[in-house]
Amino acid sequence: MNESMRFRQMYRQYADLVFSHAFYCLGSRHDAEDAAQEVFLRMWKQMPQLDADRAKAWLLTVTHRLCIDMFRKRRFQGSNSDPDSDTGTLDSALPDPVNLEQHIADRDTLHQVYAQLERLSPDQRSVVLLRCREGLSYAEISDALSLSPDNVKVLLHRGRRALRQAMQEEVSHD
Repeated sequence: MNESMRFRQMYRQYADLVFSHAFYCLGSRHDAEDAAQEVFLRMWKQMPQLDADRAKAWLLTVTHRLCIDMFRKRRFQGSNSDPDSDTGTLDSALPDPVNLEQHIADRDTLHQVYAQLERLSPDQRSVVLLRCREGLSYAEISDALSLSPDNVKVLLHRGRRALRQAMQEEVSHD
C-alpha cells in the first residue's frame, strides 16, 4: 500500500479521536480544527517512518504536545476561549460521545464538568479525557503521553479529585 493510501486510511481511522482530544484540551472548535490539521500535516511528513501499530499512540502524543503548546501560547497572549463561543456547542461539535457523557445524563452538569476540566493542568486534563472519554487503558495513555504508568495513575487520581471538589463547590454555591 502506498503512503497516500496509508495516510487516508489512518486519517479516517483517527480523525475523530484527534479532533475530540484537541477540542476537550483546548475548549474551542476553531483551535481544535487547527490542531487536528497540524497533527495530520505532521503525520503526512512522518508517513515513511510511521509504524501503523504505533500510529494511535504517536497521534495522541503529537496532539497532546501541540495542545499544550497552544494552551500556553493562548495563556501567554491572555486569551480565554469559551467552548461554546466558536460554532455550536459541545454536543454539536463532537463525534458520538462515549464513557464520560454516558455517566452524566444532565446537560448542565456535563457543561459544568467540561468547564471545570479547563481548570486542570494540561497533563491532568489529557489523562482524564483519554481515560474517561476515550476509554484508553493506563498502558495506552502512558504510551501516548510518554508518561510512566504510575504517573498516569497519579495524574488521573488528582484530576478526578480536583473535578470532584470543584463540582461539590459548584453544588454548594447553588
